[in-house]
Amino acid sequence: MKDRQDHKLPILKDRREKDLQAVPCSAEDEINTIIRAAMDGFWIVDTGGKFLAVNEAYCSMVGYSREELLGMQIGDIEVNESPEEIALHMQKVIKTGSDRFETRHRCKDGRIIDAEVSTNYLQGPPDRLFVFLRDITERKKAEVHQKHLILELQAANRELAEFAHIVSHDLKAPLRAINSLASWLSDDYADKLDEQGREKIALLKNRVRGMYSLIEGILEYSKLGWEREEMKEVDLNELVPRIVEMLAPPVQVKIIIEERLPTVFCQPARMEQVFQNLLSNALQAMDKPAGVVRINFRPDNGHYLFSISDNGRGIETRHFDRIFQLFQTVSGSNEDGSSGIGLAVVKKNIELYGGKVWVESEAGKGSTFFFTLPRECRG
Repeated sequence: MKDRQDHKLPILKDRREKDLQAVPCSAEDEINTIIRAAMDGFWIVDTGGKFLAVNEAYCSMVGYSREELLGMQIGDIEVNESPEEIALHMQKVIKTGSDRFETRHRCKDGRIIDAEVSTNYLQGPPDRLFVFLRDITERKKAEVHQKHLILELQAANRELAEFAHIVSHDLKAPLRAINSLASWLSDDYADKLDEQGREKIALLKNRVRGMYSLIEGILEYSKLGWEREEMKEVDLNELVPRIVEMLAPPVQVKIIIEERLPTVFCQPARMEQVFQNLLSNALQAMDKPAGVVRINFRPDNGHYLFSISDNGRGIETRHFDRIFQLFQTVSGSNEDGSSGIGLAVVKKNIELYGGKVWVESEAGKGSTFFFTLPRECRG
């Protein structure tokens, strides 16, 4: 019997050792392990601001060793707050239990870093504050840089707007004078002008109108993106027919709205520019005795997909990208009445809403211009 008991003792001892090995680490050990491995800085401080513990991540942030920091207080590294302000801030944390804020710390080499701080108060005894810190220096630099860029952009936009306004005013004045002179010549010398003379004056007046339209287009394009208009619900079933009536297409050209159009939340004038310019472009491209322009729409994966197609002269593939650039036309000139601004205005407007615009076409067979708008326009 004794031999059997003696035989069992090593087995029981072995089991006991295995059971002890299976006992998990204490919660404190687990927390310490997590803190040591954390990428963010960590402190434990007493209510007087003295460091009781710091992790390696914070040591790396400020360049001090753990031993050096354990002999220091918050006031030795804090930049934004004086010792008195630190004490008041700590009393606030003790009262409320926690706080989250941004501040700046001075490193051992004199550098200043920006830090995002999250702190919690743990009532003792002894009373302690647990503090997590993240270096946000690069983020703050990026924010400052972004603010500077925005200010520069706003200033550039204002200068561009002022320049466009001044130039348009200065250029319109001589154009009005030229147009008036041409009208005076055609009226007062009507009986002295032959057919060729009358054609020349008509051509002069037509070129003046084209130049006037070009100046207006430049002014409108310069306003896009910075001139704000109130956002409104716009029923396109009312807007588009009004544009068609204003354009007054020739009797041999039909404009057909094939689907009921949606109501969109947008800037009305901007949306009017889009449809007016696309429809004007379709009318200018018409070279058939019986022209048809079709306006279509369908929902498409969280967007509205619109199309305006015509059976006009079409566009060669090599021009697809170029026609959406400022002052670019298919013909390379403005003899067809195009200023080369309309489609650029369309593209910029649609992109400001987060949409896309493109064309599908074949020379001699007409064109279809597509554009998308998010269902929740927020231009």
